Amino acid sequence: MTPNPLVRQAAEELTRPGPDPPDPGWELPVLSVDERLVTLPRRARSDRPGVWALRWDGGCACSDGLARLDDHRVVRHVRPGRGGLRPGLRVRMDREVYADPGALGSAFRETAFPSELGPLPAWEVDGSAPDWAVMIHGRGADRREPLRALRAIVGRGMPALVVAYRGDPEAPPIPDGLARLGAAEWRDVEAAIAFALGRGARRVVLVGFSLGGGMALSAARRSRLRHAVAGVVLEAPFIDLGTTLRRAGSRRGSPPDLIPAAMRAVEEVAGIDLDEIDHLRAADRLDVPILLIHADADVSVPVASSDALARARPDLVALHRVAGAGHLEAWNVDPRAYLAQVDAFLDRLGAGIRS
Repeated sequence: MTPNPLVRQAAEELTRPGPDPPDPGWELPVLSVDERLVTLPRRARSDRPGVWALRWDGGCACSDGLARLDDHRVVRHVRPGRGGLRPGLRVRMDREVYADPGALGSAFRETAFPSELGPLPAWEVDGSAPDWAVMIHGRGADRREPLRALRAIVGRGMPALVVAYRGDPEAPPIPDGLARLGAAEWRDVEAAIAFALGRGARRVVLVGFSLGGGMALSAARRSRLRHAVAGVVLEAPFIDLGTTLRRAGSRRGSPPDLIPAAMRAVEEVAGIDLDEIDHLRAADRLDVPILLIHADADVSVPVASSDALARARPDLVALHRVAGAGHLEAWNVDPRAYLAQVDAFLDRLGAGIRS
Protein backbone atom coordinates (compact mmCIF):
# COMPACT_ATOMS: atom_id res chain seq x y z
CA MET A 1 0.00 0.00 0.00
CA THR A 2 1.39 3.43 -1.00
CA PRO A 3 1.68 5.75 2.03
CA ASN A 4 -0.37 8.93 2.05
CA PRO A 5 1.91 11.70 0.62
CA LEU A 6 1.31 13.90 3.67
CA VAL A 7 2.32 11.04 5.95
CA ARG A 8 5.46 10.37 3.94
CA GLN A 9 6.32 14.08 3.88
CA ALA A 10 5.99 14.33 7.66
CA ALA A 11 8.23 11.29 8.17
CA GLU A 12 10.88 12.58 5.77
CA GLU A 13 10.92 16.07 7.30
CA LEU A 14 11.27 14.74 10.82
CA THR A 15 14.09 12.33 9.97
CA ARG A 16 16.13 14.83 7.94
CA PRO A 17 19.26 15.83 9.90
CA GLY A 18 21.18 19.06 9.53
CA PRO A 19 20.17 22.71 9.27
CA ASP A 20 16.88 23.91 7.87
CA PRO A 21 17.01 26.23 4.86
CA PRO A 22 16.61 29.96 5.63
CA ASP A 23 13.04 31.21 5.63
CA PRO A 24 12.78 33.97 3.00
CA GLY A 25 9.74 35.32 4.81
CA TRP A 26 12.04 36.66 7.53
CA GLU A 27 13.79 39.06 5.12
CA LEU A 28 13.00 42.77 5.43
CA PRO A 29 14.11 45.75 3.34
CA VAL A 30 16.00 48.47 5.21
CA LEU A 31 14.03 51.69 4.71
CA SER A 32 16.48 54.09 6.35
CA VAL A 33 19.50 54.23 8.67
CA ASP A 34 20.12 57.21 10.96
CA GLU A 35 23.07 57.07 13.36
CA ARG A 36 22.15 54.19 15.67
CA LEU A 37 18.60 53.67 14.39
CA VAL A 38 17.30 51.52 11.56
CA THR A 39 13.80 51.70 10.06
CA LEU A 40 12.11 48.52 8.82
CA PRO A 41 8.62 47.71 7.58
CA ARG A 42 6.35 46.43 10.33
CA ARG A 43 5.95 42.77 9.57
CA ALA A 44 7.42 39.35 10.37
CA ARG A 45 9.52 39.82 13.52
CA SER A 46 10.46 43.44 13.05
CA ASP A 47 8.24 44.72 15.89
CA ARG A 48 9.39 42.19 18.48
CA PRO A 49 10.93 43.77 21.58
CA GLY A 50 14.35 42.81 22.84
CA VAL A 51 17.66 41.81 21.29
CA TRP A 52 18.07 40.41 17.77
CA ALA A 53 20.76 40.08 15.14
CA LEU A 54 20.23 41.70 11.75
CA ARG A 55 22.01 39.69 9.06
CA TRP A 56 22.56 40.24 5.38
CA ASP A 57 24.95 38.97 2.74
CA GLY A 58 28.38 40.05 3.94
CA GLY A 59 27.37 41.69 7.19
CA CYS A 60 25.53 41.75 10.51
CA ALA A 61 24.52 44.16 13.25
CA CYS A 62 22.73 43.90 16.59
CA SER A 63 19.37 45.48 17.35
CA ASP A 64 18.80 45.88 21.07
CA GLY A 65 15.28 47.22 21.32
CA LEU A 66 12.47 49.25 19.81
CA ALA A 67 12.70 53.02 19.53
CA ARG A 68 9.22 53.63 18.09
CA LEU A 69 6.68 52.11 15.76
CA ASP A 70 3.50 52.90 13.90
CA ASP A 71 1.09 50.87 11.81
CA HIS A 72 3.54 50.44 8.94
CA ARG A 73 7.10 51.04 10.14
CA VAL A 74 9.37 50.05 13.01
CA VAL A 75 12.38 52.02 14.20
CA ARG A 76 14.88 49.89 16.12
CA HIS A 77 18.04 50.71 18.03
CA VAL A 78 21.04 49.19 16.27
CA ARG A 79 24.70 48.70 17.11
CA PRO A 80 27.14 48.51 14.19
CA GLY A 81 28.70 45.16 13.46
CA ARG A 82 30.35 43.69 10.39
CA GLY A 83 29.65 45.35 7.05
CA GLY A 84 27.76 48.54 6.31
CA LEU A 85 24.05 48.72 7.13
CA ARG A 86 22.42 50.92 4.48
CA PRO A 87 19.00 51.60 2.92
CA GLY A 88 17.95 49.06 0.32
CA LEU A 89 19.62 46.08 1.96
CA ARG A 90 17.44 43.09 2.69
CA VAL A 91 18.12 41.93 6.24
CA ARG A 92 16.97 38.93 8.23
CA MET A 93 16.10 39.18 11.91
CA ASP A 94 17.93 36.31 13.56
CA ARG A 95 17.53 35.14 17.15
CA GLU A 96 21.19 33.98 17.26
CA VAL A 97 23.11 37.08 18.33
CA TYR A 98 26.43 35.53 19.41
CA ALA A 99 28.84 33.88 16.97
CA ASP A 100 30.81 32.00 19.64
CA PRO A 101 31.51 32.22 23.40
CA GLY A 102 34.16 34.86 22.75
CA ALA A 103 31.40 37.26 21.71
CA LEU A 104 30.28 37.16 25.36
CA GLY A 105 33.80 37.82 26.59
CA SER A 106 34.31 34.19 27.63
CA ALA A 107 37.60 32.38 27.23
CA PHE A 108 37.08 29.14 25.31
CA ARG A 109 38.73 26.62 23.05
CA GLU A 110 37.67 24.29 20.28
CA THR A 111 37.79 20.70 21.44
CA ALA A 112 36.31 17.33 20.55
CA PHE A 113 35.01 14.50 22.69
CA PRO A 114 34.71 10.82 21.78
CA SER A 115 31.35 9.29 20.88
CA GLU A 116 30.14 6.03 19.38
CA LEU A 117 30.26 7.60 15.90
CA GLY A 118 33.57 9.40 16.30
CA PRO A 119 34.88 12.69 17.71
CA LEU A 120 32.22 15.37 18.23
CA PRO A 121 33.22 19.05 18.17
CA ALA A 122 32.49 21.34 21.11
CA TRP A 123 33.35 24.70 22.55
CA GLU A 124 34.90 24.24 25.99
CA VAL A 125 34.32 27.40 28.02
CA ASP A 126 36.65 28.11 30.92
CA GLY A 127 35.49 28.13 34.53
CA SER A 128 36.77 27.28 37.98
CA ALA A 129 33.68 25.81 39.67
CA PRO A 130 33.33 22.03 40.07
CA ASP A 131 29.92 21.93 38.35
CA TRP A 132 29.84 21.98 34.54
CA ALA A 133 27.11 22.79 32.03
CA VAL A 134 26.59 20.64 28.93
CA MET A 135 24.65 22.71 26.39
CA ILE A 136 22.75 21.14 23.47
CA HIS A 137 21.20 22.92 20.50
CA GLY A 138 17.97 22.00 18.76
CA ARG A 139 17.02 20.51 15.43
CA GLY A 140 18.15 22.49 12.40
CA ALA A 141 20.34 24.79 14.55
CA ASP A 142 24.01 24.82 15.57
CA ARG A 143 26.25 25.52 18.55
CA ARG A 144 25.37 29.22 18.59
CA GLU A 145 21.86 28.49 19.87
CA PRO A 146 22.74 27.60 23.50
CA LEU A 147 24.90 30.71 23.92
CA ARG A 148 21.83 32.72 25.00
CA ALA A 149 22.04 30.99 28.40
CA LEU A 150 25.82 31.08 28.69
CA ARG A 151 26.10 34.37 30.60
CA ALA A 152 24.24 32.84 33.58
CA ILE A 153 26.56 29.82 33.47
CA VAL A 154 29.87 31.68 33.34
CA GLY A 155 28.56 34.23 35.86
CA ARG A 156 28.70 31.42 38.40
CA GLY A 157 32.20 30.32 37.38
CA MET A 158 30.94 27.11 35.76
CA PRO A 159 32.84 25.58 32.86
CA ALA A 160 30.63 24.74 29.89
CA LEU A 161 30.72 22.30 27.00
CA VAL A 162 28.67 23.58 24.05
CA VAL A 163 28.30 20.52 21.85
CA ALA A 164 27.54 19.40 18.34
CA TYR A 165 26.03 15.97 17.78
CA ARG A 166 25.59 13.35 15.10
CA GLY A 167 24.16 14.63 11.84
CA ASP A 168 25.39 18.21 12.34
CA PRO A 169 27.39 19.47 9.34
CA GLU A 170 30.53 19.67 11.51
CA ALA A 171 30.00 16.29 13.20
CA PRO A 172 30.25 12.66 12.08
CA PRO A 173 27.40 11.77 9.74
CA ILE A 174 24.64 9.38 10.71
CA PRO A 175 25.47 6.14 8.83
CA ASP A 176 22.07 5.81 7.14
CA GLY A 177 21.45 9.57 6.99
CA LEU A 178 18.31 9.50 9.16
CA ALA A 179 17.81 11.57 12.29
CA ARG A 180 16.18 9.78 15.24
CA LEU A 181 14.52 12.78 16.96
CA GLY A 182 16.66 12.24 20.04
CA ALA A 183 16.03 8.49 20.36
CA ALA A 184 19.68 7.81 19.45
CA GLU A 185 21.17 11.31 19.62
CA TRP A 186 20.84 11.46 23.43
CA ARG A 187 23.80 9.08 23.64
CA ASP A 188 25.97 11.93 22.36
CA VAL A 189 24.86 13.91 25.42
CA GLU A 190 25.93 10.97 27.57
CA ALA A 191 29.33 11.07 25.82
CA ALA A 192 29.59 14.79 26.62
CA ILE A 193 28.78 14.11 30.29
CA ALA A 194 31.52 11.47 30.36
CA PHE A 195 33.98 13.96 28.85
CA ALA A 196 33.10 16.62 31.44
CA LEU A 197 33.50 14.12 34.29
CA GLY A 198 36.84 13.09 32.85
CA ARG A 199 37.90 16.74 32.86
CA GLY A 200 37.16 17.00 36.58
CA ALA A 201 33.46 17.89 36.78
CA ARG A 202 31.78 16.99 40.06
CA ARG A 203 28.26 17.35 38.68
CA VAL A 204 26.72 18.38 35.37
CA VAL A 205 23.76 20.63 34.54
CA LEU A 206 22.20 19.84 31.17
CA VAL A 207 20.96 22.84 29.17
CA GLY A 208 18.89 21.86 26.12
CA PHE A 209 16.86 23.64 23.46
CA SER A 210 13.96 22.17 21.47
CA LEU A 211 15.17 18.74 20.27
CA GLY A 212 18.27 19.24 22.43
CA GLY A 213 15.92 19.61 25.39
CA GLY A 214 14.37 16.22 24.64
CA MET A 215 17.87 14.75 24.39
CA ALA A 216 18.75 16.25 27.78
CA LEU A 217 15.66 14.68 29.35
CA SER A 218 16.54 11.31 27.85
CA ALA A 219 20.06 11.51 29.23
CA ALA A 220 18.79 12.57 32.67
CA ARG A 221 16.36 9.64 32.70
CA ARG A 222 18.25 6.85 30.88
CA SER A 223 22.01 7.47 30.98
CA ARG A 224 24.35 5.27 32.99
CA LEU A 225 25.82 8.61 34.15
CA ARG A 226 22.53 10.12 35.28
CA HIS A 227 23.77 10.10 38.88
CA ALA A 228 26.04 13.01 37.87
CA VAL A 229 23.19 15.17 36.49
CA ALA A 230 22.33 17.83 39.08
CA GLY A 231 19.51 19.45 37.10
CA VAL A 232 18.17 20.29 33.67
CA VAL A 233 17.45 23.67 32.06
CA LEU A 234 15.15 23.42 29.03
CA GLU A 235 13.70 25.85 26.53
CA ALA A 236 10.77 24.68 24.38
CA PRO A 237 11.84 21.03 24.65
CA PHE A 238 10.57 18.04 22.69
CA ILE A 239 8.49 16.44 25.44
CA ASP A 240 5.61 14.81 23.60
CA LEU A 241 6.12 14.33 19.86
CA GLY A 242 2.44 13.67 19.29
CA THR A 243 1.50 17.17 20.46
CA THR A 244 4.20 18.70 18.25
CA LEU A 245 3.12 16.68 15.21
CA ARG A 246 -0.52 17.59 15.70
CA ARG A 247 0.38 21.29 15.80
CA ALA A 248 2.60 20.96 12.68
CA GLY A 249 -0.13 19.09 10.84
CA SER A 250 -2.72 21.69 11.77
CA ARG A 251 -0.50 24.47 10.43
CA ARG A 252 -0.21 22.61 7.11
CA GLY A 253 -3.91 21.84 6.96
CA SER A 254 -3.37 18.10 7.42
CA PRO A 255 -6.30 16.08 8.80
CA PRO A 256 -5.74 15.26 12.50
CA ASP A 257 -6.42 11.57 11.85
CA LEU A 258 -3.20 11.38 9.79
CA ILE A 259 -1.02 12.06 12.84
CA PRO A 260 -0.98 8.46 14.17
CA ALA A 261 -0.05 7.26 10.68
CA ALA A 262 2.73 9.85 10.47
CA MET A 263 4.12 8.70 13.80
CA ARG A 264 4.03 5.06 12.69
CA ALA A 265 5.81 6.09 9.47
CA VAL A 266 8.54 7.84 11.46
CA GLU A 267 9.01 4.73 13.59
CA GLU A 268 9.19 2.54 10.48
CA VAL A 269 11.51 4.83 8.50
CA ALA A 270 13.93 5.51 11.37
CA GLY A 271 13.58 2.20 13.20
CA ILE A 272 12.76 3.76 16.56
CA ASP A 273 10.12 3.51 19.26
CA LEU A 274 8.66 6.96 19.86
CA ASP A 275 7.47 5.89 23.31
CA GLU A 276 11.15 6.02 24.34
CA ILE A 277 11.18 9.79 23.81
CA ASP A 278 7.73 10.49 25.21
CA HIS A 279 8.84 12.26 28.37
CA LEU A 280 5.34 12.98 29.51
CA ARG A 281 4.54 9.27 29.54
CA ALA A 282 7.78 8.71 31.47
CA ALA A 283 7.34 11.67 33.83
CA ASP A 284 7.24 9.41 36.90
CA ARG A 285 10.77 8.24 36.08
CA LEU A 286 12.29 11.71 36.17
CA ASP A 287 14.20 12.45 39.36
CA VAL A 288 16.16 15.69 38.87
CA PRO A 289 15.05 19.33 39.19
CA ILE A 290 13.96 20.90 35.89
CA LEU A 291 13.61 24.51 34.79
CA LEU A 292 11.24 24.78 31.83
CA ILE A 293 11.22 28.01 29.80
CA HIS A 294 8.59 28.16 27.06
CA ALA A 295 7.04 30.97 25.02
CA ASP A 296 3.27 30.98 24.80
CA ALA A 297 3.27 31.96 21.09
CA ASP A 298 5.46 28.99 20.07
CA VAL A 299 3.92 27.41 16.95
CA SER A 300 6.68 24.82 16.49
CA VAL A 301 6.71 23.09 19.90
CA PRO A 302 3.43 23.83 21.70
CA VAL A 303 3.68 25.20 25.23
CA ALA A 304 0.90 22.74 26.16
CA SER A 305 3.49 19.96 26.39
CA SER A 306 5.51 21.92 28.95
CA ASP A 307 2.33 22.79 30.85
CA ALA A 308 1.49 19.07 31.01
CA LEU A 309 4.93 18.08 32.32
CA ALA A 310 4.78 20.81 34.96
CA ARG A 311 1.38 19.52 36.10
CA ALA A 312 2.62 15.92 36.13
CA ARG A 313 5.74 16.69 38.22
CA PRO A 314 5.19 19.87 40.25
CA ASP A 315 7.73 18.51 42.74
CA LEU A 316 10.52 18.74 40.13
CA VAL A 317 9.45 21.18 37.41
CA ALA A 318 9.54 24.98 37.60
CA LEU A 319 7.79 26.43 34.52
CA HIS A 320 8.54 29.96 33.30
CA ARG A 321 6.06 30.96 30.57
CA VAL A 322 7.07 33.91 28.37
CA ALA A 323 4.34 36.00 26.77
CA GLY A 324 4.45 37.16 23.17
CA ALA A 325 7.49 35.21 21.98
CA GLY A 326 7.81 32.47 19.39
CA HIS A 327 9.87 29.29 19.31
CA LEU A 328 13.14 29.74 21.22
CA GLU A 329 12.64 33.51 21.40
CA ALA A 330 12.24 33.85 25.17
CA TRP A 331 15.77 35.23 25.62
CA ASN A 332 15.44 37.62 22.70
CA VAL A 333 12.31 39.36 23.98
CA ASP A 334 13.60 39.76 27.57
CA PRO A 335 17.23 38.69 28.13
CA ARG A 336 17.36 39.98 31.70
CA ALA A 337 14.32 38.00 32.88
CA TYR A 338 15.52 34.89 31.06
CA LEU A 339 18.98 34.94 32.63
CA ALA A 340 17.49 35.72 36.06
CA GLN A 341 15.38 32.55 35.83
CA VAL A 342 18.41 30.43 34.89
CA ASP A 343 20.56 32.00 37.62
CA ALA A 344 17.89 31.48 40.29
CA PHE A 345 17.52 27.83 39.27
CA LEU A 346 21.28 27.27 39.43
CA ASP A 347 21.22 28.93 42.84
CA ARG A 348 18.63 26.40 44.02
CA LEU A 349 20.86 23.60 42.77
CA GLY A 350 23.88 25.09 44.54
CA ALA A 351 25.67 24.98 41.19
CA GLY A 352 28.79 27.04 40.67
CA ILE A 353 30.00 30.01 42.65
CA ARG A 354 28.27 33.37 42.42
CA SER A 355 30.81 35.91 41.19
